[in-house]
Order: sequence, then structure tokens, then C-alpha cells
Amino acid sequence: MKRFIESLEIAKSFGIELIYSGAGPQLTEIHEGFCGVCEPNFVVTPLGFVTACHEVAEFHHPHADLFIYGHWDKESSRFIFDHQKIKSLKKLSTQRNPLCCECFAQFYCAGECLVKNINEKGKKDISFSDPRCRINRELMKHYIFSRLYGD
Repeated sequence: MKRFIESLEIAKSFGIELIYSGAGPQLTEIHEGFCGVCEPNFVVTPLGFVTACHEVAEFHHPHADLFIYGHWDKESSRFIFDHQKIKSLKKLSTQRNPLCCECFAQFYCAGECLVKNINEKGKKDISFSDPRCRINRELMKHYIFSRLYGD
């Protein structure tokens, strides 16, 4: 975390904006979800599967059944979708972890990356002891104090 904050200053000196996915300087933005996975995203893998998450691109991934929701059908030359899986993904976007409701960073990280904090039953499962959660909070504090007291 400390090194990332130092890197922010180095990047800034070169006119480069350095970004971390779980926290950011845009303090006025409110995020409903960490990414577009629950919309769901439309990511086509090299094998023609449609997944909602870039990290879940093969069926051997533990969460493939949740995130891979379609495939390209060569015979009909169209995509075939599992609409029940799409409904399940959209439903996940409305589930808030109770711990997140107490967190000052909740409106930016929006519960963090779903594929990284979902359990084997497909339920969100994150705690304040999660390293990314801790990093998100510390970086958000940095951005808030930078805004209040200048860079």
C-alpha cells in the first residue's frame, strides 16, 4: 500500500494517472458494483463461451457454473444464453454484505471483486480481514485526506 501511494506521486510527476480497481480519487462517484459482472458483462472466450468475468474463462474454474452463461452455436450462427444464470448474476448485484454497510469505502469498492469474494455456494463472502478490503480502505483514506489537505 505504501509503495502504491509512493507510485502515485511518481506517476503524477510524469503526467500519468495510476489506477487501482478497489479505490480511486473520484470521491463523488457511487458504484453499484465493483465491475459489470452482474449486468452481466459480455466476454467471449477463445472457445466461444460467454462469461460475465474475465477471470472465469474456462469450465475448470471453480465458479464457471455461475459466471459462464452462454456459448456460440456454430450450427445456428448465434449465441445461446442461459437466462436463469443471467437472472442469478443480476440478483447478486443487489446482495450487500452486511459488513460493507458499515464501511466508509462501500460506495467506491462496492463489495470488491465478486469472483474473489464468493464462496463455493455462490454467496458473497468477504470480511474486513480480507487483504484487498484492507487495501481498499487504506487507499480510500489516502484519497480522502489528499483531497482535504492537498496533494
